[in-house]
Amino acid sequence: ENPVDVTMTGLKAGTAYADYADVSLGKASTAAVDKIKALVKDEHEDWTVPGSNGLWIRPTKETYHYQITRPSNAKKTGLFMAYIPLKEDGTPVDGAELTLKEVENENPVDVTMTGLKAGTAYAVMFVNNAEYTLSPDDTTIYTGGGQGEETSDDGFPKLSLANCLDEVKELEVDEQEITGTDEELTERLMEYVTVVYTTQDGKQVENDLEAGEYVARLSWKTRAIPEIRVNGNEVNEELETGTLLVRHTENQDGAIDGTITYPVVSEAPTEEVEHSVAVPGKKYAWLDPAYYTNDDEEREVTDTDGISLLDDDLLNDGTDRQPLMEKKAEEILESASDGMGYKFDFHYLDLVDAHNGNAWVSSEGGSTIYLPYPEGTSADTEFTLVHYKDLHREYGISGREEVEEAVANCELEEMAIEKTDVGIKFTVDRSGFSPFALAWQVV
Repeated sequence: ENPVDVTMTGLKAGTAYADYADVSLGKASTAAVDKIKALVKDEHEDWTVPGSNGLWIRPTKETYHYQITRPSNAKKTGLFMAYIPLKEDGTPVDGAELTLKEVENENPVDVTMTGLKAGTAYAVMFVNNAEYTLSPDDTTIYTGGGQGEETSDDGFPKLSLANCLDEVKELEVDEQEITGTDEELTERLMEYVTVVYTTQDGKQVENDLEAGEYVARLSWKTRAIPEIRVNGNEVNEELETGTLLVRHTENQDGAIDGTITYPVVSEAPTEEVEHSVAVPGKKYAWLDPAYYTNDDEEREVTDTDGISLLDDDLLNDGTDRQPLMEKKAEEILESASDGMGYKFDFHYLDLVDAHNGNAWVSSEGGSTIYLPYPEGTSADTEFTLVHYKDLHREYGISGREEVEEAVANCELEEMAIEKTDVGIKFTVDRSGFSPFALAWQVV
């Protein structure tokens, strides 16, 4: 519509985005939209233009970079940004030539328009080609877990292709049609490929015991590459890579054998808890809880038997984390009474799928958590529950912040708690896990 209502997200407070050029925005004219569609059809008969509206944009520079929401009806085939120059009245210039700029098919879409004439307006639309390119879904896991069982030899997650494929309604391999449900057809398609994980320099890794960011490399299982079509679209012979992020764990043996991952329960405990307990919520009372691998709604967990609460200790790798985190907690803790000091009980919590390599998952309806009372305390003890928001176990991996900087920069919140007969109760939202610390005063 005109004017266009824009919400910029993912900004860093206090940061100036000075590289962005001044720009005027609006809705492209019907004539401009029709011209783009016609030019796309002339050049690529089987390509499609999702949506019926286009963006009118007039940058002040020859290159313009921005992010924009991907149309809800865009396919997961190759995605392009198409644009043509316009006259002052918003209609296409005479002999308008189409520019197609390939972009990553993700949301939001990151776009850099080049070859512009400063001060000239352009009509812009998304375009899908007719080719799928297979790539493994990016996945974040913790050490441990297994594929369909509590342990496995390598701890890696199952291969999934949710973000490079639409719902598979039709599958054709070497001109032979294969029938089945979306899940069945996707499983059949994955029979033709395999995945290995390597370091950035190409050395294959055999298990998930070392935290780091690895490359998920997809390859065809046979030298003779099959000719595959999905929903009538070709599948590219060239395959793309994905990313596997293995987060740090302190108690690796416990993560592997399942002694620090506790299956979620459907009802609140009735006896005092001996370990942390998670009761996932429901978005709607009449439905079972829904879980998503890495909080990705394209990857809803169908086998929910492995959904568990990971409760790990603070890492002990030579960095004195506990004093750092205790010092950080002072930002929201009240000053201790005379002659008193604070004692802390730390829990690194997250929901994981123990049947899928301890991949972290989100619970659509959030979760209610019960923590055991620390030794020497009871419901009469005055607790403060400190949450270190977004302080995930990715310290120093691929250029991420080291622990000292990460702790210093994380945001704190005081969690509302209820001291019950069975434990200390609190709730987290859909993906609101990271370190928590119970703090109370002692002499």
